[in-house]
Amino acid sequence: MISQSFLNQYGVMDFDAMLNSIQNCIIAIDMDRNVVILNRTAAIFFGVQEEDIIDKKLKDALPQSTLNGIEITNVTEAPGKFKIGEKIIFANRAPLIVDGKLVGLLSVFQDITNSEAINAQLDSVRKNEEFLESLIDSSYDGIYITDKDGKTLTLNKSYEKISGIKKENLVGKYMNDLVNEGILSVCVTDEVVAKKEPVTLNQTMKNGRRVFITGSPLFDEKGNVKNVITNVRDITELINLEKQVEIYNERMNIYQKEILKGFDDKRSYAGVKNLK
Repeated sequence: MISQSFLNQYGVMDFDAMLNSIQNCIIAIDMDRNVVILNRTAAIFFGVQEEDIIDKKLKDALPQSTLNGIEITNVTEAPGKFKIGEKIIFANRAPLIVDGKLVGLLSVFQDITNSEAINAQLDSVRKNEEFLESLIDSSYDGIYITDKDGKTLTLNKSYEKISGIKKENLVGKYMNDLVNEGILSVCVTDEVVAKKEPVTLNQTMKNGRRVFITGSPLFDEKGNVKNVITNVRDITELINLEKQVEIYNERMNIYQKEILKGFDDKRSYAGVKNLK
């Protein structure tokens, strides 16, 4: 709505319909700080009726308005965020000029309270993701996460080190395709989804490393498998160590037999000598 006296004084065309079609809030005051323009969106924002505000002093009609602290003849504030009660707005203030003459102050603003709340939630989610990412990356074991269809969602640095495959070459790809391409030797996801319980397998990576993998299901609210988290432990060194222990034990057995054989030979020689 626009003040009729303001229209009569400055000959501005009637554009109530246009003002009320604008989704942004619009408010203007004249040089006496009377509210001369208030569109429907702004009225709804302030919870008032347009006709009750027009031609009223701003400080009396809308004491919560941030325009109350702005000097009409010295508008220097850049567009920015402002708080009105529990709401947050993004406002742009500018001199209202008609025929080259300063006749008031205009403010165009938007209620961004919900957007700010959403941004705060997104920021919280982002921080949680960063925390989980750092937590996953701190694991000595490899971590490989897929959805129920076997699509690779993420993996940690330990998995990259164990497999010798970069993260960007795996994320977004399906495990079955990776198996068919020879990049992985086995897909544990399908078995976990089918059984709805942890599954443990031995796997030989393409680079020859032997690993012990355990795929565990994550369920949605309906009890269906939503994701599969696979823990990958490199047992190559353990297997090599076991082989070394076996070789060591075999050698020890041989040495013991040689020692016992030599001891028996000495006893036999001593017995024969005594007989003489």
